[in-house]
Amino acid sequence: MDDQAMKIGMLMETAHSQQAVATEAIQKLSTHVQQIGELVRTETRDALTDNIRLLQVEARSATDSLRAIKRAGNLHAALWSALFVVLNSLVALAATWWSLPSRAELAGLRSQRDALAASIRTLSEQGGRVDLRRCGAKRRLCVHIDRKAPRFGESGDYLIVEGY
Repeated sequence: MDDQAMKIGMLMETAHSQQAVATEAIQKLSTHVQQIGELVRTETRDALTDNIRLLQVEARSATDSLRAIKRAGNLHAALWSALFVVLNSLVALAATWWSLPSRAELAGLRSQRDALAASIRTLSEQGGRVDLRRCGAKRRLCVHIDRKAPRFGESGDYLIVEGY
């Protein structure tokens, strides 16, 4: 074998051994890539799971906060409504207080009413129910009389007024 063939043989053997080393390195690299892929997927899944859990906790916290705000708002609205009702009631009571007569005024009005009722009774007894009208062309004063009642006076010229 000549020198050149020997060199080519050695070169081929070196290339073959380098190819075996390269193939082994590629297999190891492929294994590492798979392991890294699995590790990345696992870590990504774990990170996402943790973030989703944190997001759920924050969402629950936000929901609880919103419910608390809603309760406070409802309480606030109820208090304002109650205050509005109380103020309106006070205004109505004040208007009633100012517009209605006082106890002393009521007592005065009652005594005035009683006096007027007594006056009406007295007037009624003294002829206040007499039916007076204007009669005839001259519009003379006339009275409705009781025709069934007897006549009085020396000449019988007095008659009983109707209703007495």
